[in-house]
Amino acid sequence: MCGLVACITKSRNGFNQFDLDAFGEMLFADTLRGPDSTGVFAVNSMGNVGVVKDVGTAENFLKTDEYKNVSKELFKDGWAVVGHNRKATRGVINDVNAHPFWVEDKLVLVHNGTYFGDHKKLADVEVDSHAIAHHLANHIDDPETALKVVNAAYALIWYDIANKKLNL
Repeated sequence: MCGLVACITKSRNGFNQFDLDAFGEMLFADTLRGPDSTGVFAVNSMGNVGVVKDVGTAENFLKTDEYKNVSKELFKDGWAVVGHNRKATRGVINDVNAHPFWVEDKLVLVHNGTYFGDHKKLADVEVDSHAIAHHLANHIDDPETALKVVNAAYALIWYDIANKKLNL
């Protein structure tokens, strides 16, 4: 199963270096939950979202220029950062199937768990987590009702882009 980590700051001036280092250490340790791919989504103080993801472990991911750029932005005006380490259970290991999933400029989602049965009833995508993301995006105004038909074990973190709301 996958792993999820997150940090949120109370500061209106972004994350401090201690917080960013702690997040990096959590993401690194979380590789035990999923070595196949690593990704993060970051939300700034104005509600704008950025996503970075790649195949491989957090150890390598944390050294990439893309992650370093996200960290600089978080330091400047970040509000929340959510990380995911994937242990592939469905779908091939590639960048497309790595989390987070950004769907139709409605939401960005990470998932830990597994879908029971055919997840393609929710959306015709390769990975069950991606199908859940599409399903929630299609029911963005009523996630509680939408989740009642999701036949899965899950822990979800998603950011509702339009309403600027973080959901856990």
